[in-house]
Amino acid sequence: MLYYRLYVLERGGHVVSAIAFESEDDAAAIAFAEARGEPRAMELWNEARRVKAFEARGAGSQANTPWSHQLRSPEGAHSPSPRRNTQNRSPPSVSS
Repeated sequence: MLYYRLYVLERGGHVVSAIAFESEDDAAAIAFAEARGEPRAMELWNEARRVKAFEARGAGSQANTPWSHQLRSPEGAHSPSPRRNTQNRSPPSVSS
């Protein structure tokens, strides 16, 4: 049995997740990777050798990670930090 790692990649090639598994040969490992139905790009590695690179499937699939809604604000939206009006404020009182 050979040791493989399957990396799921986001846009820009950053690793989102990795799966380590054993397989009889490259063909069986490629079949395992393809059977996952992952829409994002993937790379299959055997030790230090890249066996195969899989392209992302479908338009926009790289941006649809489960947490992508937390990483990006809606297009054109900008909410600056709230600012306090510090004019004419008295300093906090100190108890002794």
